[in-house]
Amino acid sequence: YKTYYYQVCSGSKKTDVYKFNTGLDDEVTRFAWLTDTQTGAGQYTNVQNVMNRLFKNERDLAFCLITGDVTDRAGQEAQWDGFFGSLTSLKEIPFMTMPGNHEYYTTSSGSYDSANIYNQYFNNPKNSFEGRMNSSYCFNYNNILFIMLDSIKTDKMAEHREWLVNVLENNPAD
Repeated sequence: YKTYYYQVCSGSKKTDVYKFNTGLDDEVTRFAWLTDTQTGAGQYTNVQNVMNRLFKNERDLAFCLITGDVTDRAGQEAQWDGFFGSLTSLKEIPFMTMPGNHEYYTTSSGSYDSANIYNQYFNNPKNSFEGRMNSSYCFNYNNILFIMLDSIKTDKMAEHREWLVNVLENNPAD
């Protein structure tokens, strides 16, 4: 396994440096899976309350997946401040996220723009293709391959398919 170090930053605020391992060759991999955590900027404590209940029942969580809609409007900095400021569990385990349609909303108009703002807040593995680098990616944990697909816009579907097929054909995970 490998050890990675990370730091959570929001504006000029930075946490201590934390670390996590990419697997311990355990027979069982335990992780949390959340989606649609979007909420008002001051209400992300509800998400932390969910994490607290998960930790109470399962202390051996390796990481948490959030499969889209981390925020309600990516273009509103208060949303990100609420997310990063309220989730104290970010100090305990890594969060592996991907954008949903709400991360493509950069204004209040509701039209899809891009994942550019999301990409400024998350530093995911850069193993995808140009045009979805950071918002689509894959990672291994123990003998499991996790694939995060940013498919909100359909302009890169051929590239997405080619990348996905290549990942699946060339990854030794079970």
